[in-house]
Amino acid sequence: MPSRGTEHVSQPLSNVAAGFKSDVFIWNRILKAVPVAKDADTYYTFFGQEEMRYHGKKRTDDTESDKVNTYSTSTDTYKCEEHTYHDVLTDKKRNRADPIIRPQVRMTTNLTKIVDLDIEADVAAAVFGAANYNANYKETLDASEKWDADNAEADPTVKVDEWMSKVELAIGTRPNKMIVGTEVHDQLKRHPVLLNIYQHVMKGIITADLIKEAMGVDEYIVGKKVYVSTKPGQTATRTRLWGKFCALIYVPPAAAIDEPSWGYTFLHTLFGGLTAMTSSWPSPQLGKGGVTYEVSRSYDIKVTGMDAGALLSEVVS
Repeated sequence: MPSRGTEHVSQPLSNVAAGFKSDVFIWNRILKAVPVAKDADTYYTFFGQEEMRYHGKKRTDDTESDKVNTYSTSTDTYKCEEHTYHDVLTDKKRNRADPIIRPQVRMTTNLTKIVDLDIEADVAAAVFGAANYNANYKETLDASEKWDADNAEADPTVKVDEWMSKVELAIGTRPNKMIVGTEVHDQLKRHPVLLNIYQHVMKGIITADLIKEAMGVDEYIVGKKVYVSTKPGQTATRTRLWGKFCALIYVPPAAAIDEPSWGYTFLHTLFGGLTAMTSSWPSPQLGKGGVTYEVSRSYDIKVTGMDAGALLSEVVS
């Protein structure tokens, strides 16, 4: 790594990185981002079971009200780790580029995509990781239950209702997010059970919005990301990041310590409150004459409530 010399935190380009949005990346739709000022700290969790308990005690005259335990706390810790990548924009590349290309912005966007792929992969590993669900809240579907489009005997809506109800019994709230990979979605949108539900609405294929309504969730999220799993210089092998799973989880609309959440993404606010930062510095030592651009994110994926979710594995063939 060359000596940086004078480093500059590029506010405009950092805003490009922080504001980057892509329909392919879904990590920020699944686990609510929680900006944090410290890269490591303790956070409180307050959710308990007492507020779900039925007491039904009648108070008689001259008696004290019943004492209940409504305030209990526990703590956990997070530790954000930095993911940082850089590239060099040489003077020759800059001079060759037409103004419409905006090479600094293009380089920043591409570096951000690389950083966000790290987060996407880590969120996918967490959401579809069997170890992140309690033993009684996960199931591997056998051949007769798979949601293949040619398996009319299997009803995906019944299976989803079954697990939504189990989570609701555990935390008092039904899951609001259903996450699947493209391979699962491609079978669901042609499944005869769903086609039958909407036979008078549209024919042939079911949209994601209609699947969301049929499943009774606030968000139906499809993981589409394809990544190259081989190293530079090797023949490219492309793999689907999101597999043949279905996760049903509850995450509140806004980060909250007083209600359950399956998980959060803690994002360290680097240099001036940014959750993504671009730095740049002259790179004459490379013998090319140019500027090095670097994009950083610092984050930690935390599963904060296993009971707030259920995992179905191998839901399609």
